[in-house]
Amino acid sequence: MTDPLLATGHAGARHLHRLAGTDLPAGITAYWADRWTWASAQGRFPVVLEEFIPDARTVYCEQHLTDTRIQPTEKGELRYTGRRLSHESVPLRDLAPAVEKQLFDGSACLAAAYRDVGYRGRISTDAIVTPDGRVLFTEVNAQVTGSWHIYEVFAHHIVDASAAPERTVTESHVPAHWTVPDGATFHRTLAELGLGYDRATRTGVLVSMPIVAQPAGGAQFTFSIVSATPAGRDAIWNALETRFADVCPAAA
Repeated sequence: MTDPLLATGHAGARHLHRLAGTDLPAGITAYWADRWTWASAQGRFPVVLEEFIPDARTVYCEQHLTDTRIQPTEKGELRYTGRRLSHESVPLRDLAPAVEKQLFDGSACLAAAYRDVGYRGRISTDAIVTPDGRVLFTEVNAQVTGSWHIYEVFAHHIVDASAAPERTVTESHVPAHWTVPDGATFHRTLAELGLGYDRATRTGVLVSMPIVAQPAGGAQFTFSIVSATPAGRDAIWNALETRFADVCPAAA
């Protein structure tokens, strides 16, 4: 990469190389001459090149493949903070109809290819939506993914998110700057703030996984915010942020 202002490096990347000078072809050729053996595992595998596209949305469409049909299950959006996955929302909303059709048709085409070679089960077709409205597929996960419980259990069965009035389920990781001492504290805080999931309003917080206190202090887990609007989601997040950000375990 040449622009030092672009934070394109993945948070888990082992290496990040910045091309020097203005002659990009020469710089790329020199890089591969130096790094091809490492990148290709001694020449045994090809190398996949990806283009970084600023301001793109990360989305997915999951499918269920059986002997008799291909059934779309849900579409969602992934959001990143500091190049790490921080939020996942279902159902996917606010896509232009033409863009949504690109996502659905491309996902169905990929699902058909997997089904033709004998795969049966669930797949997630992952993509990005560029600022000019193109859908570019990045990978296919032929497995039950971590998204399944968010839409199948929470959004479909508990919340019934597509029923009027519509709701959105957004799963989040406890951010690094929060300190949640244990599960009891988190649930007590939800009760005090009136933020626990309310079946009548179909809004509030659902804990997505067991809360296990860490020996070093501060439990790490995921939770889902059920909201009617982005502003409603932000209000719940901000209330939890105010309570848990930069709080030491002893004070909590």
